[in-house]
Amino acid sequence: MVLDFCKKIAETRHTNDKDAHEKLKDFNYDFLKENQSILIDLLRVSCIGTASLLDLTSEAVFDIINGKTAEEIHKMFNMKQDFNAKDMEMLLELDDWGFE
Repeated sequence: MVLDFCKKIAETRHTNDKDAHEKLKDFNYDFLKENQSILIDLLRVSCIGTASLLDLTSEAVFDIINGKTAEEIHKMFNMKQDFNAKDMEMLLELDDWGFE
């Protein structure tokens, strides 16, 4: 899957063909749609040097979580809320802008 992505990027990187770049956008969309369940794993893998994949997966995660509450994001990515009430209160005081 990641190799397919890299091959497609390599095929398109040095061309000025607008049609090829449009096909790449379609490929990227389909790639993320098919692999959404492993998006976080793709983000982790892409940090080892595949800038195009890192950009694409970062943008996809942003699109997914944009406008969601912290609770919705925790549920979506199966994350546990491990702050106790005191820790959460302190966090809200320090970074209240992040919870608006």
